[in-house]
Amino acid sequence: MAQVPRGLARTAQITRLNWNARPARNARLYIGAASRTIDGPSSAAPAGPESASHEPLTLPLNFYSVLHLNRASSREAVKRAYEKVINSPPDVGYSQDTLFSRAVLLKSAAECLADLDARRAYDAAAAAVGGEHTLDVSRDNLPGALVLLQEAGESALVVELGRRWLEDARAAGGAPPPAAADVAATAALALCDLAAAALEEEAGQVLGACERLEEALGLLQAHGLAPQLQQQIEDTLEDFAPRYCLELLALPLHSDAPCAARRARGLAIARQLLWGAGPNRPALAGPRLEFVDCVRTHTTAAEQVELYSGLPQGTQIAATERLDCALAAVAAGLFKGSPQLLAQADAVYAAVEAAAEREGSMADVTVERASVALLLGDSKRALGLLGLDGGGGGEGQGAPNPEVLAFVEANSPDPSDPLAGAYALARGWVNEAVLGSFRDTAGQEADLEAWFASPWVQAYAQLSLADTPQSQARGARRFETV
Repeated sequence: MAQVPRGLARTAQITRLNWNARPARNARLYIGAASRTIDGPSSAAPAGPESASHEPLTLPLNFYSVLHLNRASSREAVKRAYEKVINSPPDVGYSQDTLFSRAVLLKSAAECLADLDARRAYDAAAAAVGGEHTLDVSRDNLPGALVLLQEAGESALVVELGRRWLEDARAAGGAPPPAAADVAATAALALCDLAAAALEEEAGQVLGACERLEEALGLLQAHGLAPQLQQQIEDTLEDFAPRYCLELLALPLHSDAPCAARRARGLAIARQLLWGAGPNRPALAGPRLEFVDCVRTHTTAAEQVELYSGLPQGTQIAATERLDCALAAVAAGLFKGSPQLLAQADAVYAAVEAAAEREGSMADVTVERASVALLLGDSKRALGLLGLDGGGGGEGQGAPNPEVLAFVEANSPDPSDPLAGAYALARGWVNEAVLGSFRDTAGQEADLEAWFASPWVQAYAQLSLADTPQSQARGARRFETV
């Protein structure tokens, strides 16, 4: 776990990770001492939500820990430790009320440990309940107690209690209590320390660390605290964004609402990374296509469509990405019953084909476009694309592909009617190339009979392709017999 020096300089060490590699144990990012100086409003008003001000909390506040002593410490050692801690208040811009609460608790600790009889009673009380020292703290003194708990390394407890205190304050309505900024600051520091600890683990818990840093950032922003620390947290989140994004997207599908929200957050980060730098848009540091492949591995077809929808004006993406977009549109369209998505996919294929032709190269998307044409009920165009209409060549693609022709011929019982073979080609492409490419569709087979029976598909064919429902039904039967 990262060591956080006590006193004026509070430093959280955060391991810098490469998103496509294991955490580098020797690389560190420092949220430095200067950044941990949090300027907040000072106040001498009551510290907590009024509705709960008289309900004490039992906290695992250990007098030995807050004074950094052991049980063998002498009275003189207690006195020296108390003077050292009381004269070195945290330089976090806490209100005088919170600092006073901290001082009161420290004085209680010192008086207890300096009196041998009181110390024996204190230790005996702890032994009677399993060895854990506790202290009852009023709600008004909780902000000061949280500071001491944070200094003692009880970060998880500080976060839990801080969240609860802030939630109670919000539920009470009205203006935030004067101590809200102090509680938020302490919770934010605890979250930073928990993030550091997570990243120091052997596996490097990037997801948990980044979520804690985001929560810390939200607390600081909500209360207008520590602009320097905010900036360093933002920089750290930017460094970890690719790995964080992939770990969010790798969370289970079809899970509970919180998990779905986290995956949606991952998709939002992917958009920020892929479409360049700018306000709240970190640039992707690393091989773009490698990252794109990782994202596709963890996303559904519909998420891929969403990822590439509404791109910033002027965005240019590689042909391979565009082809992947088209596959996603086909897969999502089949499962949503949306022929419009298939038409969009065909437009992408046509654009890639045209761009390659302009560059003097060739993008062979004949099978893809022919399969989409069949799925949209345009069998005539599909055969033309494959070069099976007697014209001698596909649509702008030169001579037909011999391997494709051989496959169609082998799967056409009637040599004079290649449509059955074309449907077999389309079925294979859908089940292997399309559905096999996405997390939610891999291993599934498309229900093409239901596809062709869909009123939406039939209406699209009638209106856009001047085809008939009867021809759609014939298409479905052909798919079922292939």
